[in-house]
Amino acid sequence: MENVQQEVSEAKTHLSFKVSSMDAFIAYIDNPSELHEILPQGSTYTNADNEEIQVKFLPDIVDSPVKAHIKVVQHDSKEVTSYREKCLDSIMGIICLSDAVEIRTDEEVEVKKNMVVTFRMEDNPNTEKDSQLVVIRYNDTQVQVLDKSQCRITKDGTNFKVECKGLWSIAVARVKKIFLNMRDSLKKEFLVMSGKVQMCNLMTYIDDSSRDMSKGGAMFWLDFVEKNMLKEDIEMKLQMGFIEVKNSRSKDLAVKQNQTFDLAIEGADNHVTIPIEVKRDQEKEPFATFKLSEDGSDTPIHVVAIPVRDLSELSSDDIASRPMIKLNENNNARDELKLKEEAAKCVLAHNSLMELSRELSERDVRKLSHQLGVSEDLIDKFKDQMDGDIVRTNFQTLCEWRGKTGRATMVDFLISSLRTCAEEVIVQI
Repeated sequence: MENVQQEVSEAKTHLSFKVSSMDAFIAYIDNPSELHEILPQGSTYTNADNEEIQVKFLPDIVDSPVKAHIKVVQHDSKEVTSYREKCLDSIMGIICLSDAVEIRTDEEVEVKKNMVVTFRMEDNPNTEKDSQLVVIRYNDTQVQVLDKSQCRITKDGTNFKVECKGLWSIAVARVKKIFLNMRDSLKKEFLVMSGKVQMCNLMTYIDDSSRDMSKGGAMFWLDFVEKNMLKEDIEMKLQMGFIEVKNSRSKDLAVKQNQTFDLAIEGADNHVTIPIEVKRDQEKEPFATFKLSEDGSDTPIHVVAIPVRDLSELSSDDIASRPMIKLNENNNARDELKLKEEAAKCVLAHNSLMELSRELSERDVRKLSHQLGVSEDLIDKFKDQMDGDIVRTNFQTLCEWRGKTGRATMVDFLISSLRTCAEEVIVQI
């Protein structure tokens, strides 16, 4: 970039610059790190803007002075609330999240002692009865969720003190207990809430007016859309005469902060015209297939197959991903989610779990408990309490995993776990 100029006011920051090619640009604000020297005799970092946020490096933590970059990363609570409302299935396990303290060094450092991080979080354990505090620690390559048995965490009002080994970035969260058995979900939710990744979907639209046999082809548009903007994007495309193709939406794709996607199809930006099949070969179903993969990789991240033979004959409702709706009509996603939750309560009810307990052998349950996160010691304890009765032991084990209430995500998790350690007939039950 050339001739970069910046004008800052209380309301906004205005950037102007000169470039030599036509590109898309995104400007974002990032807080700078503070430089702190970690000393062998110990040292304490105190945040310049908030003295309640501290990092205490214990004596003998390093052999020689180490320069660390430390910054406090605040998540936007309003943005998270909006995301929860628009993407009902994206943030379900984390109830509340603290600001994060990020610690990085320019080179790998051998750490011999612990560090203690102090920060605050507005926490009300009464908002969710079956909840627990966890520590989320992360670096550039991984995220870990630690419960109270894996680290030291103390609470004093709204202040939290976390002690852990290693120079990690640290945050505290209150989560629903059932999600402790689904930690990958918690990791994804943290990355979304902290703004480190954005969940997106690859969308395929068809120009409804182009479905004319006399024109010989139909035009398709492919777009990469943020998940929380899907409804707006679909409605905007609908106004332009584009409808989302049935069964064409990709799974959720996590896009890292500042990551760029170039969508190129046969030399065009993001659109392509596919010939409409005229010849009717009843033995072969003709498809237009889009395979989207990362640059340099043969493995597709998303595949769309569209039957092109009948594109000129089918109604818009038949090829759309959902029935055509009025633009001002609210979707019923909340009602659907509520129905799924009610159904989950039936599947995970006591009488249902007892029926499953009768079919499972002791070996099945021990393999299943490993998947569900119930310890062998706890199963042995239940077995002693039930005088060796396998059915009652199985029932106690399943109830321990379920907790007080069941959720829709737990049903999917239970079924997928059963598939790995039990016969298909039990999965059907």
